Amino acid sequence: MFINAGLRRCVFVALVLLGATTLNAQTVVVAWGSDAFGQLDVPAGLNGMRVTDPRAIAAGWGHNLALNADGTVVGWGEHGARQTSPPPGLTGVQAIAAGGWHSLALKTDGTVVAWGRNDYGQASVPAGLTGVQAIAGGGAHSLALKTDGTVLAWGWNDYGQASVPAGLINVQGVAAGLYHSLALKTDGTVVAWGSNESGQARVPAGLTNVQAIAAGWYHSLALRTDGTVVAWGGNSEWYVPAGLSGVRSIAAGYGGHNLALKTDGTVVAWGSNESGQATVPAGLANVQAIAAGLSHSLALKADGTIVAWGNNGGGQTDVPTELANVRSIAAGGVYDLALKSDGRVVAWGVGTDGYVPAGLTRVQAIAAGYSHSLALKTDGTVVAWGWECCGQTDIPAGLTNVQGIAGGYVHSLALKTDGTVVAWGSNESGQATVPAGLANVQAIAAAGSYSLALKTDGTVVAWGSNYSGQMDIPAGLTNVQAVAAGWDHSLALKTDGTVVAWGSNSNGQTDVPAGLTNVRAIAAGGWHSLALKTDGTVVAWGYNGGGETDVPAGLANVQAIAANWYHSLAVTGGPVLSLAPARVWVGLKNSDDQGTVFDLRVELYKNRSTLLSAGETLCIAGITRNANLAKQVDVAFGPVLEETLAPGDQLSLKVLTRIGTNPNGTKCSGAGGSHSNAVGLRLYFDSANRPSRFGAQVSPRPMSDFFFHFPDFLDTIAPTGSTLRYKVFVASQDVRF
Repeated sequence: MFINAGLRRCVFVALVLLGATTLNAQTVVVAWGSDAFGQLDVPAGLNGMRVTDPRAIAAGWGHNLALNADGTVVGWGEHGARQTSPPPGLTGVQAIAAGGWHSLALKTDGTVVAWGRNDYGQASVPAGLTGVQAIAGGGAHSLALKTDGTVLAWGWNDYGQASVPAGLINVQGVAAGLYHSLALKTDGTVVAWGSNESGQARVPAGLTNVQAIAAGWYHSLALRTDGTVVAWGGNSEWYVPAGLSGVRSIAAGYGGHNLALKTDGTVVAWGSNESGQATVPAGLANVQAIAAGLSHSLALKADGTIVAWGNNGGGQTDVPTELANVRSIAAGGVYDLALKSDGRVVAWGVGTDGYVPAGLTRVQAIAAGYSHSLALKTDGTVVAWGWECCGQTDIPAGLTNVQGIAGGYVHSLALKTDGTVVAWGSNESGQATVPAGLANVQAIAAAGSYSLALKTDGTVVAWGSNYSGQMDIPAGLTNVQAVAAGWDHSLALKTDGTVVAWGSNSNGQTDVPAGLTNVRAIAAGGWHSLALKTDGTVVAWGYNGGGETDVPAGLANVQAIAANWYHSLAVTGGPVLSLAPARVWVGLKNSDDQGTVFDLRVELYKNRSTLLSAGETLCIAGITRNANLAKQVDVAFGPVLEETLAPGDQLSLKVLTRIGTNPNGTKCSGAGGSHSNAVGLRLYFDSANRPSRFGAQVSPRPMSDFFFHFPDFLDTIAPTGSTLRYKVFVASQDVRF
C-alpha cells in the first residue's frame, strides 16, 4: 500500500481492549498570573505536596521544606516568591536547605537545584556546579560544600557573606545566617566570614572538637563532640541554658531563637519567644530532626510526623499531610476552587478561610463566578455560597436533575439532564433570561453579563450583554464540542481540535495563535484565553498584565485548565497512559521519488473519533525504494491524559505523510526536498526480518505490546493467526491533508 503525499492516505489500526487500563497518578495544581489576593497560593495539602515518610526538614524565614523518602520535596508556608514550589519533576533529592525566601535541594548526582526569590542571585546555581555534598541557605545567599572539602558561595555579598576565605579547605559542614557564613573543618574547628556587627563571625578562641554548626540572624552555634553547645554573637540568644548536655543536633532561628535536640529525643529551646517559637509543645518526644525559621520551629518525629509551632502568619505551621487528588479546578475573580476525588471542595484566595460550607461533600462539579461559588452534588442538586448582591447564590426552589453549572460575574446557570437551562441572579443585561424554547443543550458557560449554551447539534446559542460582540457567534459555526466565556469574549472548541474566538479583542484575547490544533479543552479569563492540547501542554494568549499568559516553563502533563480575570490554573498529573513510539518502516513507491524528504505523523484515537495523542517526525531523509533497506522511523506520542480505557474501547492508530516540512512550514532541505511530483511512500509495517511494533504501557509496568503480523503492504485485510488478546483490523480512507 502507498500513501499519497498530496492526498494523504490514512491507515487505521484498531485495538479492542479486553481490560481497563488506568493509572491514577498524583495530581498537582499549578497557578500563574496575578497573586494580589493570594489566588495563586495553592494550599500545600492539595497537590503533590504531601509529606510521606519524611527524612529531613528545613525552615526558612516563613516557609518550610520536607524531604520525602522517595527523593521528592514538599514546601509549605509563605509562598510569595514561590519558595514552597519545587520545580516540576524534581526527584532524586538527598538534602534540602531553606534560605530567607529561597530554597535549595541537593540531588544524589551531586548537583544543586534552587528556586524562590532570586533578586540577589541566591537561586542562580553556578553553571557546572557538581560534586556537592552539603548545602546551606542564608538570608539571600547560598553555600555549597564540595566533596573535595572546598566551599562555593553565591548570592548577596554586601557584607562579604558570599566571599569564601581564600585557601579554605578540609571543610565538612556549612551554615548560613542572615549576613554571615560558617564552615566546620575536619579538625573540629570553625571558620566564619561576613557581617560581624554583633560578633556572629567572631569564633570563640580555642573552640575545638565541634561536630555541627548553625547560623541565625546575628548569632552562631556550635555543637561539640561532648554534647554541649557553644553560642556567640547576638544578644540573649547566645545564652545557652545552664547544664544543657546530651545534645545531638542544633538549629538557629533567624529571629533569635535556638533549638537543641537531645539524644533522648526531646527538644530544648531558648532565645526570642514573641511568637511562641521557643515554647516547645508539651509532651513532644521521639524527635529525630529539628529546624528553626524566622519565628517558628519544626520537629520531625521518629514516626514520620512533623510538629510545628510559633508564628503561623504564612501558614508555616500548617504541615501538609493530605493528598487531595484534585479532579477539577475553577478560577474566581480573586479566589480559586479545587474539587477533590473524595467529593470535597477546597478554596483559597480572598475570603476563603472557612468559605466552603461546612459538611459539603459528594460534589461532582464546581464553578466560580467573580466572587461566588457553585457546587453540583451527585444527587443533581446545587449548592451556592459567597458574595450575594443580586441573587446569584439564591438557587431556585426545587432545582434538581442538574448535570452542569456555570458562574458569571453576578449570575448563575444550571444545565438539567433534560437539556434545558435554568438561570438566576443579576439580569440587567438579560443574562439570566434563557431564550424561550432552548433545548438539547449539552454544555454551558457564563462570564461578565452574558451566557453561552452548546447544543447537541454542535451549534452555539448566546444571550445577555453584547456590547463587545461576545454574542455575535460567527456565521456557520458548527461542530463545536466545548465553549468558554470571558468577560467580553467567547471561545469555541471544534471537534477537529481547532479554536474559534469572537468578541472583544482589546488585548488580543480573540487572536487565536496561528496553527493552533490538537486542542482538547479551553478556558477564558477576563481578557485572556487558554487552550489545553492533547500532548498535555498549555497555550495562552491575550492580556498579560499580571503574567496570566506566561505559562510556567516546563508545564506539561496537564489534564485540566481554568482561567478568570487575572490569573490561570492547571491541574497536572492524573490518569496517564504512557505510549511507546509508533514504529514503521518506510520506502519509496517510485524511483522518481529518490531523495525526497518526507514527514510522518501518527494519531491515536479512542473509538475512532476522540483524538487522544499525536506525534510527528519531520524531514525524514535517506529513504530508498529498496524494500530490504526500508527506513525505520519512530514517531513519539505525547502522553494520553485523563482517559479511562474500559473493556470494549478501541485504540485506532492513523498514519499520515506529506512532503517534508520544517516546523516553520518551509520545505526541508536536501536533495529532492522540493519535489512537488513525488507520488508517495510505502509503509512496511511488517516484513520477514522487520516486525513492526506499536506498544502502549501504563507506567510503571507494561500494559501490553502490540505486534502486527501484516503482509509487506497494508492493502489487504487484517492479519490472521495472531495469538495476542487483541482483535486487530485494518481500514483505510482518503483524507485531505
